[in-house]
Amino acid sequence: MDIWSVLILISIAHSIFVVILVATQGSSFSGSRNWLLGILMTLIWFQVEFLSIRWPINLPVYFVYGTRYGAWLVLGPLVYHYIRSVAGRKFNRSDAWHFLPFGVAMLLPVFLSGEELSFRQMHYGMLTPFDHRPDQVTLFQYFYTMVFVGQFVHLGYYIQESRLLLVSYHNHLRQEISSFQESYRWLNIFLVGIAIIMITVATFIVFLFYTGLYRRHFDYMYVLPITVLVYLLSYRLYNTKWDNISLSSRYSKSGLKDQQRDQIKAQLHSVLKENRLYLNKQFRLDDLAKATDFKSHHISEVLNSDMNITFFDLVNQYRIEEAKRLMEHYPNYTLLQIAYESGFNNKTSFVNSFKKFENRTPSNYFKMINA
Repeated sequence: MDIWSVLILISIAHSIFVVILVATQGSSFSGSRNWLLGILMTLIWFQVEFLSIRWPINLPVYFVYGTRYGAWLVLGPLVYHYIRSVAGRKFNRSDAWHFLPFGVAMLLPVFLSGEELSFRQMHYGMLTPFDHRPDQVTLFQYFYTMVFVGQFVHLGYYIQESRLLLVSYHNHLRQEISSFQESYRWLNIFLVGIAIIMITVATFIVFLFYTGLYRRHFDYMYVLPITVLVYLLSYRLYNTKWDNISLSSRYSKSGLKDQQRDQIKAQLHSVLKENRLYLNKQFRLDDLAKATDFKSHHISEVLNSDMNITFFDLVNQYRIEEAKRLMEHYPNYTLLQIAYESGFNNKTSFVNSFKKFENRTPSNYFKMINA
């Protein structure tokens, strides 16, 4: 027992606490909650396995050693299906093939004897055939070492697919909502965190291959980022209610006539400007449809096809104009006050939108008008 073991134990205890928090959420979270639970339990598994290596524990069931026999093959599919669930897509039986490589990699060692995998490969990790020791290594042992390396390529593929899915989800959200929660930004940070873990492990592998030098404390290159990622998950994503989207991108069969399109465009600006609906931080496309008596998918069609703008940007344009008015009339206001007063639900969205439409930051604009 040393300080590093104590830190890992604390991290494991905290991770278990987070799992309890996630597991006790309401049924409305069941989709994304279950995938988040799977991710957290996998990360706990990695930490427990690493601690068991540091301690003199010899478990006869070899497949429990997660980082040795392909457990990273499950993390990518879990992350991918978590993002899918956030985007409102359900898991079908045909999606189970995503977990087939993990099942094969984890169950195969159960049926192998010590002759198929070397003693050091069983007890010290799958990379030992590359440590430049004079042991005779079989073709199968090399193959299984390649499984260890390949699982990080596999993880990289799923991170990229998850990122593309998240971008698509954000683009669809822009058609229906006017404000993003902070949690959406943390979803991106979450994917970056997974990528950092993958990169640190890959760096460790390359270093080991080229130098043959291994020290046990090198493993902290991936154990410590895992700990940070667990904290990120626990404080930012575990209790988030994600927005449901119902937008269809097929407008060709809507049958809208030119006169109807002109009516929609005219009434949109009239309603938004006179009623100041954009000040509602939770303003959605459905709310605009109720205020104009037009169908939401017709409004979305006109915005995208005729006006070349998303609902998100349309509303935020009005909010930016309101923010500029507040800056001119209330120079004693803080930027955070102006952001909330003009309809934004956080300062980050306010700054990003201001820079997009005004090509300058709010603070620079504030200084300019005061000067």
